[in-house]
Amino acid sequence: PDQIRYLYKLPIGTSILMIPFYLLSKFIAPLISFMPPRGNRKVTVSFTNSIFVPLCAYIFFQLLLTIKIKARAAFITSCLFIFTTMMLPYAKSAWSELQAIFFFLLSSCFLFKYRNTTKAHNIFLAGVSTAAAALIRYEFIIFIIPWITKCNISALFCVIIRVFQRKMSCKRMRIIT
Repeated sequence: PDQIRYLYKLPIGTSILMIPFYLLSKFIAPLISFMPPRGNRKVTVSFTNSIFVPLCAYIFFQLLLTIKIKARAAFITSCLFIFTTMMLPYAKSAWSELQAIFFFLLSSCFLFKYRNTTKAHNIFLAGVSTAAAALIRYEFIIFIIPWITKCNISALFCVIIRVFQRKMSCKRMRIIT
């Protein structure tokens, strides 16, 4: 109605994740008769991040176990991840950062499982999870680069610098000849 294109501003993945909670509001509405229907939708949609916070903690715990960290240290680190970061303040909102973090942690967990077991379904699930994270927050496309190149970011920058230096040396050779 307001003739604004929101696809450029808001990714489509968040809207897709909200559909089950939107449908849930129709079933909850008769139970909570004192709240208007739009209020029911707002309440149920705001539940998404309350669900994703413990899921992020669990996936982070599984990720730490996958990379061979002891269970006690993984549990303490997961608790620190939840209670010392911005996870709990974001749980009260319907912002999409927690959902994207969940899918990114899930893809990391699948990638490390693939490294340990070399089963092809893990790499497929990692790709699907990474795509879901990129659909929820466009910024997560940046995190795909190290996984695609199978190297860390510093090594990727070294490659870029070397390519740039070669182009510069080729330009110098053209100038000399």
